[in-house]
Amino acid sequence: MKCNVRGDMTFMNENPQEHPKTVVEWNKDNLIRALKDVFANTAWIELIKFLDVDLDARDDLYFQSQQAFAVFLELWMQLKPQNKAFPIEFLIANTWKNKKAQVICLDYAINLSYTNTDIPFEKSRKRHDVMTTLTGVKPSASSYLRIWKCIDLVQTLIILSESPYYHRVRAMFDQPIRFIPEYLLLSLIKTKPKTGQLLVEDLYSHLLPPFLTGNANSIPILTEVWNVNKELVI
Repeated sequence: MKCNVRGDMTFMNENPQEHPKTVVEWNKDNLIRALKDVFANTAWIELIKFLDVDLDARDDLYFQSQQAFAVFLELWMQLKPQNKAFPIEFLIANTWKNKKAQVICLDYAINLSYTNTDIPFEKSRKRHDVMTTLTGVKPSASSYLRIWKCIDLVQTLIILSESPYYHRVRAMFDQPIRFIPEYLLLSLIKTKPKTGQLLVEDLYSHLLPPFLTGNANSIPILTEVWNVNKELVI
């Protein structure tokens, strides 16, 4: 997480040779024990919500890299109460005041969740049912389905695309378009975003045409599209 720190600047006048460099090894387990001891009464579930702060107040509060987010999540999973899960609804159900931080968090969370199940996308409130009649969907697609069946996730990303972060949001859809277009389309048709139409139109332009030209799953997919939004296929 990026954070600018200001403090005593007298070290600038010191001779570097008087302070030889030493290698300090960062020990994750020791850090976890220290945090548990020093912050024993911290509500770790609520702490994560402080990522959403007014951008004008803290424009430096965001994760700098995928690795930084992964370390944060690993530490958080160790510090939280054992019977509590990552608050997925906080991440995907609504847009934050700090849209930059939310876009970055979602980007890293999605990428990490293709191989890691610590963030329970499958427990989101709004999800569409898997259609068992679809053919050609590989078993390896299960990690994508766990994430992209989340209607709230798709809708929130669409809303966030109406911002300076459009291209980063759009890039998050590249893999589901490639590997599970059927299921991404089923999520998309059930969203009702009030903004982000540029992204919506772009997604439909990639997802609908294959099913209008004789795809193996055309009948079940177009039947579902027709039932939800007839205008898309008229």
